[in-house]
Amino acid sequence: MLLWRVFYEDRTTFSNLDGEAEDAPKRGVQAVVERAKSVGYVVHSRGDIYSYNALWDEPRWRIMDLTGFWDYMFQPGLKCSLFGRYISNDRHNEILIAANEFGQKHEWGIGEK
Repeated sequence: MLLWRVFYEDRTTFSNLDGEAEDAPKRGVQAVVERAKSVGYVVHSRGDIYSYNALWDEPRWRIMDLTGFWDYMFQPGLKCSLFGRYISNDRHNEILIAANEFGQKHEWGIGEK
């Protein structure tokens, strides 16, 4: 079952069907889409750092700024973080259109709506 997919600046993707979160390429992330119990799907975009933790209340991705990233790094357990990159708005919007095709969208990320 497809649980999440990472969308990159070169229009490639990586999902849980391709490997574990820690196997995903680390740079150039434009969006992460994941299945969410209460809302169907969530699209995270325009983030500097995308971190995944299977040990949180519900395994999921979160967008973090640098302060949140350091707080996350000091918590016990294995870590998985991917890093975003600035690209043109037109190209980013093309990638978001593809990300939104992942499933019905019910919740939006920061600055996305």
